[in-house]
Amino acid sequence: MSNIDLAAFSEHLRTCKCPRAMGGRRNHYTIFGARLFRRRLVEIGVCRPAAGATEPAEPQLVARFKAWLLKHRGAFDSTIKLYARDAAGLMAARGNDPARWDPAAIRSFSLDRASHCGNRTIEKLTTSLRAFLRYLAVEGRCRAGLADVVPSYAQSL
Repeated sequence: MSNIDLAAFSEHLRTCKCPRAMGGRRNHYTIFGARLFRRRLVEIGVCRPAAGATEPAEPQLVARFKAWLLKHRGAFDSTIKLYARDAAGLMAARGNDPARWDPAAIRSFSLDRASHCGNRTIEKLTTSLRAFLRYLAVEGRCRAGLADVVPSYAQSL
C-alpha cells in the first residue's frame, strides 16, 4: 500500500473485473478520485511520496491553446483546464504532429473516449475537441474542417 502506482491503476481499469467496479468503467473522475485518494494517503503517512515523480510536460501546442483561450475567448480557468486536458489527451493518443491527423483518427479517438463517459462529459469532450481542432486549423497546424469530424451525440431525455 505504500507505493500506489496511479499509472498501473489506470491500466488496471481498462480490464477491471473487481466487484462493484461497474464493469471496468473508466473516466477522468475515476482517475481524479484515485489521485486525490493517493495524495491524502501521502498526507497522513500511509504512502510515501513518489520519488521524483512529476506530471508529464504539457505539449507546447496545448500551452499556446490555453493562452489563446484566455486571451481571445476570456475562458474561465476551469474551462481552460478541461479543454487542455482533452487537447493533451488527443495529442498523446494521435501524436504531436496535428498535420498528420486524419478524420478517421479523430473520430476513433472521440468515440473511444466517449465510450467511457456520461452524456454531460461527452458534450464537454465534443466541445473541447472541436475548439482545439479549430484553433489548430487557424494556426495552420492541421487541415481545415477537421473539427467537423468530431461526432455529435444524441441525448436521451
